[in-house]
Amino acid sequence: MKNQLLIWGMAIMLPLPLFAQDLNWNTSAIPNNSLSFNFGSIGTPASSVTYAVTGPGTITTGPTRFTTAQGDGAWRTAITFAAVTDLKVYTLTFNPAVCGLSFILYDIDGTNASGDRAIVTANYSGNPQNITMTALDPGFAGGPPTITGSGTPTATGTGTQGNQTDDRVQVTIPGCVSTLTIQYGNNPAGAAGARSFSIGK
Repeated sequence: MKNQLLIWGMAIMLPLPLFAQDLNWNTSAIPNNSLSFNFGSIGTPASSVTYAVTGPGTITTGPTRFTTAQGDGAWRTAITFAAVTDLKVYTLTFNPAVCGLSFILYDIDGTNASGDRAIVTANYSGNPQNITMTALDPGFAGGPPTITGSGTPTATGTGTQGNQTDDRVQVTIPGCVSTLTIQYGNNPAGAAGARSFSIGK
């Protein structure tokens, strides 16, 4: 009986994940041109969220508040990459973890010769989480971004359909997330140069 009580007591001390639906950029004020930021507690229920941008590539604009062609609120970064392998890394950390996270990546465009790619991974207390990635706006000329790895711990959206306006990719993580990582850079078949990218709700 004592062992049972001890185990139960330990269990209730563990932090329980919170349930959230999106990153809610419209109400979360990252200062323009800030490469790291602590939101404090946001969302319902509230979670303390930090944001950081790292990795190779020269940022020429942003992150800055931006209204997409679809009228959505997002944060856009313009980057010049020196090498095709360069990836700019966006990391969000949630404490406590959030569950059912959903958001949109914008401007995943380009061609097979030059374009964008976004690689999304997430974990919950060190455990990789499966990610559902869906290309939106199939009516755009040339079709939507190409998706690989949806339903696995590493999902990638690659721009192959032309330079469209704010081609979108919906990202949903059914499980819980303590750390979200978005790696943004060149289409592997592309060339170094200027790119722009947005993260929104």
